Amino acid sequence: VYESGLFEDLPWMAMQYMESGTLADYWKLQGRQPTPHEVRQVASRLVLALRWIHEANIIHRDIKPSNILVDKKGDAYLGDFGAYADLTDRTSAGTLIGSYQYMAPEVAQDGRAVRESDVYSLGSTLYWLWTQKEPVAFGATPPDWNTVSGDEELIRIISIMRERESELRPSLSNLAEYLAGMKQVPIAPSVP
Repeated sequence: VYESGLFEDLPWMAMQYMESGTLADYWKLQGRQPTPHEVRQVASRLVLALRWIHEANIIHRDIKPSNILVDKKGDAYLGDFGAYADLTDRTSAGTLIGSYQYMAPEVAQDGRAVRESDVYSLGSTLYWLWTQKEPVAFGATPPDWNTVSGDEELIRIISIMRERESELRPSLSNLAEYLAGMKQVPIAPSVP
């Protein structure tokens, strides 16, 4: 964001122009599925963005392919903070908001958004990115990994991000280390 402010009590911001539109737009134009390396690049950028906003006590609450912007180089940026929650305001994090297919189970169940809810939604977004299939809401059934191959570790990373129980999901610090190959990915009970 280059600049932001208020104009007649309405918030505004100026940012880089994103020629490629959203993540969904970009990959439709590519006409192919991304490689595991490309999925990891997107994941790494978004994990860093989430770490930054979480450190500022903000939860995004609506991470999905259409809320991620892509520049002309193919780099992903987290956008659309219209559903965000301020963790210092106990009332805003408890409101049911977000996109059903990408929503964490705890949010759907009682509207309770926590940092790990964003991890779940990012995992669902990465599942969509790699498979080009909509995720099954709330991890009710195991995801279909038949359309991808070649990176079992990435499948495990995305699967643990989508654990039904929020306390079983990895921290953003651990995710950054998994994606960089600095730390071994655990095999969780629900991972194929």
